[in-house]
Amino acid sequence: MGDVIKLIFLGNSGVGKSNIINRIAHFDFDLNKKPTIGIDYYMIKIVYNDKTYKVQLWDTAGQERFLSIVRSYYYNIDGAVIVYDITNYKSFKYINYWLDEIKNNCNKDVPVLILGNKSDLDVIREVSIDEATKYANDNNLKFVEVSALENLNIDKIYELLIKQILDLNVYKENKVEIPKSNNNCYC
Repeated sequence: MGDVIKLIFLGNSGVGKSNIINRIAHFDFDLNKKPTIGIDYYMIKIVYNDKTYKVQLWDTAGQERFLSIVRSYYYNIDGAVIVYDITNYKSFKYINYWLDEIKNNCNKDVPVLILGNKSDLDVIREVSIDEATKYANDNNLKFVEVSALENLNIDKIYELLIKQILDLNVYKENKVEIPKSNNNCYC
């Protein structure tokens, strides 16, 4: 793995992958964000055990017509984030599809984090926290609900996935320091 961590964000179109990444990389949210065409890329820095790592954030298009392009980016990933929209049950049911994509196209087993996005829209929720938690537990996956709009639990991506990736690669103890300013971002 070296000093670079490659994360790929997967999920159906419209679930909020781009805005989650925008929160991570730019500390911003854009209600008028256009759908990703093909794939987009961002890089940030994190510090773990007094060592600096570059984290590549690969934002993928959720539309089926871009799938062949997206598949070429599965190679050599260190972790995957599968995003669904808590107000769209179909996007939750597609988690199996995205897990199969990872399993069938990656060159190794990779840690996967399931994100239920748009927790700020709880009043129109279609996927219960209990159902998502059960699914994650049954499939030995990490899970958290987030709100890109309200910047809720976005930091859990560091705690639940990046730390796991580094721990799997012999870097044990301490904690991941979350970037605090745009000075850490190469976008």
